[in-house]
Amino acid sequence: MRVPEKTLFAFSIAGGSIGMYATMYLIRPTTKHKRFMIGLPIIILLQSVILLCLLHIAA
Repeated sequence: MRVPEKTLFAFSIAGGSIGMYATMYLIRPTTKHKRFMIGLPIIILLQSVILLCLLHIAA
């Protein structure tokens, strides 16, 4: 059964980006897609920036 790319990116944006990035290397076919190779690191970076901003505001 194949999971649509939109679904994978939705879960990544919802907070599962690091797990998705790790899984990407376990399931090799996803590493062939530029969308995943570029998109997931960008999502992780954006989530990190948002987290740091929230922590800074809360402090």
